[in-house]
Amino acid sequence: MPGFIHACCCLLLGTALSAGEGWRPADHPAPLVRPVAGLTRPVRVIAIAAETAGRIRDPGPVMGAMVADGMALTLDDAMVRAERATAAAALASAEAEAAFRAREAARVERLFGDARISEGERDAAAHAAQAAALARDGSRAQLARADEQLARHRIALPAGWQVLRRLREAGAVVQPGEPVLEVGDLSAVVATLHLGEDEIAAL
Repeated sequence: MPGFIHACCCLLLGTALSAGEGWRPADHPAPLVRPVAGLTRPVRVIAIAAETAGRIRDPGPVMGAMVADGMALTLDDAMVRAERATAAAALASAEAEAAFRAREAARVERLFGDARISEGERDAAAHAAQAAALARDGSRAQLARADEQLARHRIALPAGWQVLRRLREAGAVVQPGEPVLEVGDLSAVVATLHLGEDEIAAL
């Protein structure tokens, strides 16, 4: 038995020596994994603020969620929608009045050409048509203003960004410029690592 053990030891020693021929440690680097504590933050961070005063209806995704296409911050717009409906009805009435006054002015102008009415009547009809046209333009401006106010109640969020903080929740009343959400672009981040001298040397 001792002879057998001696023979095995010699065989293993010879195998190790033959395998070690030409072995260069630099050709076979061993990766070293070391946990490192640190913080990351997006390079681009923006605050989504209210553009008009109102009550928040939907503040957007929850904190930590990614913003999908079509997501938006919305304020309660019931009152603005009612104002827009009133402005749209006023515009329809003004357009009908302007069209009627324009036709009437054209008819009076023809009668004046036939010398069947006075110049004063023609001027009165032309003035009424002009006043109706101005009222129609004013109604158009009111409707455009209502549309603009309505658009301010919905703020589209940048798709693909992550919600970092929710500063206001649904039901809160906000003023123009008051931040509601903070979102960040995670396509580029800055990492702040807390390293000791030995870890810096290892890097």
